[in-house]
Amino acid sequence: MAAAETISEARVKKEATAGFLLALIGGFLILVDGTIIAGLGAKIITLPFITFPSGYVGISVGNFWTPNLLIAVGAVGLALGMLVIFGAILIRRGYLTEGGVVVIIFSTFSIFTGGGFIVGFILGVIGGILGIKAPKVFIIHH
Repeated sequence: MAAAETISEARVKKEATAGFLLALIGGFLILVDGTIIAGLGAKIITLPFITFPSGYVGISVGNFWTPNLLIAVGAVGLALGMLVIFGAILIRRGYLTEGGVVVIIFSTFSIFTGGGFIVGFILGVIGGILGIKAPKVFIIHH
């Protein structure tokens, strides 16, 4: 191969590291978003009951399903954030395509749970694409 056709190891490492870091930050934001959503649901459950002028005694913000739904959505967000971080670790360990696919898929699913304040979703997708697009270097021993 000519010198112009070779891909330097430094370039491969740089692109893979960029994908890893973006995916890791995106996964962390998705985790934080899921924690906040679940915590909000738990906080609603612990609100004191309020007596309204009509005589109704209950929680002022939503019904029984509201806090439980928030807790469930938050738990799913936590799981998706962990899976995105797992994909980032795969990228870091050299499984570029596999890790990139994992990061893209679970970052995309996270949009239904808040998407890491949307920024986590965007960073995860970009990080997964960089992981997939990082040039693969094959070392041939003579």
